[in-house]
Amino acid sequence: MAEGFIELTFEHKVVYVNPSAAAILGRPEEQILSENFISFFQDADQALLTDALQEVRHTSPVTIGEKVPFQINSIFLMATFILVESQSSKTIISILQDITARKKIETELEQYRNNLESIVHARTTELTNKLTISLRPAKHDNETTPRQQVITSNFVELAVEDTGFGMTPGILAKIFDPYFTTKEAGEGTGMGLAVVHGIVTGHGGSIFAESQLNKGSRFVVQFPVASVDVKEELGEDIEMFTGTEHILLVDDEPAILMIMAQTLSKLGYKTTSAKNGPEALEIYLQNKDSIDIVLTDITMPGMTGLRLAKMLLTTNPELPIILCTGKQLSPTLSDERLHELGVKSLLNKPFSLATLSTSIRTALVDVKR
Repeated sequence: MAEGFIELTFEHKVVYVNPSAAAILGRPEEQILSENFISFFQDADQALLTDALQEVRHTSPVTIGEKVPFQINSIFLMATFILVESQSSKTIISILQDITARKKIETELEQYRNNLESIVHARTTELTNKLTISLRPAKHDNETTPRQQVITSNFVELAVEDTGFGMTPGILAKIFDPYFTTKEAGEGTGMGLAVVHGIVTGHGGSIFAESQLNKGSRFVVQFPVASVDVKEELGEDIEMFTGTEHILLVDDEPAILMIMAQTLSKLGYKTTSAKNGPEALEIYLQNKDSIDIVLTDITMPGMTGLRLAKMLLTTNPELPIILCTGKQLSPTLSDERLHELGVKSLLNKPFSLATLSTSIRTALVDVKR
């Protein structure tokens, strides 16, 4: 599901809603407009949303405010609030993101942890022994164990080890099998480790056990390390490229235009906004001596961003144009093909401010060479 955008007054009245937000809220767009945003939600969520909206009013424009999780029917959502400011007013943009898949992962991992804890607790109550729990980053070597599913990347390893009864090789070979249990009837389902195994492998990880009778057991859970830009994720200082050039912004989402315009103005740029291709073309033809670069969304009704780019480049082949998209493009629109058309770069949404500022500066420098 695409992101929902809702623009609110300080009194929580809705003044703009995009189709995705209307679909999330389950109401027609015309019914949502002028209604109180808070009234759409359950009592348990209203207080959280009210506090978040109150908090964002005291932030600076374009600062990402409180993120509030809530649920509508079976959909789990995250609401992010951003203060935006124009010459005549201040409003609040609410970005609604579907986090149902993420919530499912959190629920599964919580179940995995509870199952493993209950198994460990059951074993430690049978005999007084030493229990060791460790967590470490590691890399695979060439050694594998019978139930180990090899992960080719770096991973994080969680190990739980005791000095208790241990298991015979026959029992060890069956511990991850559904309904296998060594307990008396009525004391267990035999599904605990089977569920843990399914959750771990379902997330690209592996789990295996080692045991010696009368010496103890060791369970090892391994999860691959995610490839993320840690520097950006941690919010460390990232170089931002500034400028004073004039940028024409084109997008059919008013909320995105408003946020982009304010963000780029903080980097020193002058911006002009257009909500569709024909309007952007008209603005450029009237101001082509002052507009230095065009930043346009691809997917827009009527005239696409790609069609707009072709028409603008017909007028001025040297005009730097950056395309933005949140959708999968046709394989025929490769980077090479876009460069052949004259497009400087393609940004995939969502993109960071650092990526945006770098792309703009690079495109402008290329033209000036």
